[in-house]
Amino acid sequence: MKLFLEIFSFNLLIFPVASYAYLDPGTGSMLLSVFVGFSSAAYFGLRRLPSLLRAGAYKLTGKKGRIDKASIVFYSESKNYWPTFKPIISELIKNNVDVVYLTSDEDEEIFKNPSFRNVKARFIGKGNQAFFKLNFLECDILVLTTPGVDVLQIKRSRGVKNYVHIVHSLSDIHGYKLYSFDYYDTILVSGSSQEESLRHLEKTRGTIRKEIVRLGCPYLDNLVSRANKVKFTDKNILLLAPTWGKNSFLYKYSPELLKILSSRGYKLIFRPHPQSLISDKEILRDWLKILNEIEGSEYDNRPDGFDSLSRSSIMLSDLSGVVFDFSFVFKRPVVTIGGNFVKEGFEAWDLPKDAWELSSYDLIGKRIDSTSSNSSEEICEVLETIQSSFKQNEAEINTLISQEAINLGNASKGIAAFLVNKSSKLQKQAKKNQPITSSRIYRIFGNLKHKKFIGGISLVLEAVEKRKMEIGS
Repeated sequence: MKLFLEIFSFNLLIFPVASYAYLDPGTGSMLLSVFVGFSSAAYFGLRRLPSLLRAGAYKLTGKKGRIDKASIVFYSESKNYWPTFKPIISELIKNNVDVVYLTSDEDEEIFKNPSFRNVKARFIGKGNQAFFKLNFLECDILVLTTPGVDVLQIKRSRGVKNYVHIVHSLSDIHGYKLYSFDYYDTILVSGSSQEESLRHLEKTRGTIRKEIVRLGCPYLDNLVSRANKVKFTDKNILLLAPTWGKNSFLYKYSPELLKILSSRGYKLIFRPHPQSLISDKEILRDWLKILNEIEGSEYDNRPDGFDSLSRSSIMLSDLSGVVFDFSFVFKRPVVTIGGNFVKEGFEAWDLPKDAWELSSYDLIGKRIDSTSSNSSEEICEVLETIQSSFKQNEAEINTLISQEAINLGNASKGIAAFLVNKSSKLQKQAKKNQPITSSRIYRIFGNLKHKKFIGGISLVLEAVEKRKMEIGS
């Protein structure tokens, strides 16, 4: 029988018989889609298999990625965000609040500064290694400056009760990528326009209403306190401070602009946005090549920009939020170049109004929209005119600060107090919602040695009803 089946199978292969079957195009397309779908699922499933196995192991053993359970936790992508977190953590330390600081940068100041030795600071790796640990974190509050939670790599952990985002700039949110804020619980903003934009996105997208609190921009606290002690001397230093991504003047102008500016007698300090070091590597390389050819020029990529800001007499920028740091804190003029925000792929796409700063550039200096071939000469002329004749309208600037830079120079105290209060509320709510466990019932029965069993049951039922009322209220 086995021999017969082998011979029969061999004949079918050598002498196939026509089946006269018909596969219509629609069915063929469907089968192809199913095949592609299964193949893709299998591919990505295999890629995720190590993470899934580790996750399963953590669940079985009860471990959570070896990160200490804490009330307030900060996560930093790199040392460039330390100036935002530092003043807040300093305030928390003053009030004896335990803090955990997680970072993806081994070169963070917190590991070197003895003032923060009591902070539980940990390097949790970069990329997927860090994201995996964050996805199994347990704490009351996780504070980040990272956009796109539950959209990009950082997924919401069931063990985190409240995700808090700090908008670390005075600019409006138009320049953030789509859905940057949608899945945060709380957002701490610097002014009224940021809140208005966020509320519009909630309404447009139908997302859950977040807690949005106007508390200010914390990294400006340090700038303000230090700026009051600086004596400005050199009037020929030009600070070039482009933003990152397609809104940057790096993409709209030629690097030869650096040579033209230098020929006009300016000493150049070039300080790109920290994200450009990651997102704009190729174009940044072209600009730095030209910069290195100019004698006396400086390239500043330090996390703390105070030195460059305090020494410069005038700034050339675009849509970067640093223009208001320079204007509000150091009271010096800014020339902004380039057009409006690129909307495609950014929050600006879903916002009906222009960013508030677009109407304020002429108040803090001068805005140039042109990117034509002769615009380099126009930039030089405007720089010279503004530097020699610019005077701030203090009344208008103060009005702008009261609206868009709340608590300028004193934001970190309010943020620290908010985080402590929020953590306390979350802990009380957790206790209130704690289910009645067998151990609690056992404690009730443990006190019934000299009472009848029926009376014990009665007490248990009363406790249950009381608990229900507490939860209901």
